Amino acid sequence: MATVEVDVTRFSDLFRLELESEAHCYALLATKQRAKTKYDSPYLRCTFRDKHSTRDFMIWSNDGLLPIAEEWTEGGVFQIHVSLKLNKNRQPEYKLIHARASIPEDEGRYELTELYESSRFEADECILSIRKIVQNSISDPLVAQLVNSILDEHDVLIRKMPAASNMHHAFTGGLVEHTWSIARITCWLAGHYSKYYHELNPPLNKDVIIAAGILHDLGKLIELEFNPVSAKYTVMGRLIGHIVMGRDMVREAAAKIEGFPPETLLHLEHAILAHHGRRDYGSPVVPVTLEALIVAFADDLDAKVNTYAQARIKSTTEDAFTEDVYVGGEKRRIYKGIPIDAPTATSDETPLS
Repeated sequence: MATVEVDVTRFSDLFRLELESEAHCYALLATKQRAKTKYDSPYLRCTFRDKHSTRDFMIWSNDGLLPIAEEWTEGGVFQIHVSLKLNKNRQPEYKLIHARASIPEDEGRYELTELYESSRFEADECILSIRKIVQNSISDPLVAQLVNSILDEHDVLIRKMPAASNMHHAFTGGLVEHTWSIARITCWLAGHYSKYYHELNPPLNKDVIIAAGILHDLGKLIELEFNPVSAKYTVMGRLIGHIVMGRDMVREAAAKIEGFPPETLLHLEHAILAHHGRRDYGSPVVPVTLEALIVAFADDLDAKVNTYAQARIKSTTEDAFTEDVYVGGEKRRIYKGIPIDAPTATSDETPLS
C-alpha cells in the first residue's frame, strides 16, 4: 500500500494520522537521551513537543538518522517528517523518518509560542491575586513582610519558572500558577479548620499555613534552570533539592526582619520541610503539626488534580481513557467521561479573583 502524504498544521495533529500516512510539521526537541540496548547497541530517545502534545521517538543504531540526530540541540525548533505504519508486530507505530533544525527560510511557517506550553493564566494576575491574599488573610505584619519581601526579590523567576521538570505544572509559568492555586486552597482550609476546631489552644496558625503554601516551592528557583521548552535540574538541585533549599531561603529572608517571632519561623520551616508529606516522597520530615499537614495535603491535591486534568486535556486516545499517567509511582489511565455538546458557563472564566 502506498504511503499517503497528509497536510498538518501542527505537531499534535500528527497523532490523528491514519495508517500508511505521513506528514511534515514543526516541533521543539524537548530532550535527547542517549542509551544502550541490552545488546550494547546505542540508540537515542528524542522527545518532540508542541504546547498540546509530547511524543518520544526512538532512533536505533541501524537507522541512518542516528549520526545526524547526535548533533541535534535540545530546545531547538525542528521540521520533522513522521509516518504511521504497522511495525513487525502488526501494531501501529509512529516513526521519525527525518528531521532537520529550523532554518531562516522557515520563519513564518510556525509560531514559537505554539511550540512550548505555558500557563493559561497571566503571571501579573497570579501575582496580584497572591498579594491580595497576603494583604487580606495574613494577620501578622512580620509574616506578611516576609512573604512580600521574597516575592519582591524573586519576582522575575517566580513569574516564568515551571513548578517541575515533569509531572505537575511542568510548563513556563507553572510555578506562579501552582503558587496562586495553593495560596487560595490554603487560605480556605486555614479559615475552615480554624473555625471547625476553635477550641485549639494555641489556635491553628492561619498565617503559617498561608505563608507556607505560598513559599513551599521557593527552592524550585534554584533547583531548576529555566528553559521554556524543558527545565533541567541544576547540580545543586540534584544534590540538595528544592525542599531544603527553600527552607534555607525563607530562613535567610526572615533573619533580615527584626523581631521575627522564632516560634512562627520554626512552624513555617517545618511546614516547608514536610510539604511532600512522606519521607519516600522526598520530605526530610513528615508533618507533625496541623499547619504542616494542611499544607502537605493542599500541595498533593493541587499537583494530582493538575496531572489528571492535563492528561484529559492532552489525551489523543480513541477510547474512554487517557494514555498511561504515573501518579504516586503507579501507572493508571484516567477516565475522560462523556463529552457534552457545549462547555459550562464558567469554563472560559479565569478564577483569579
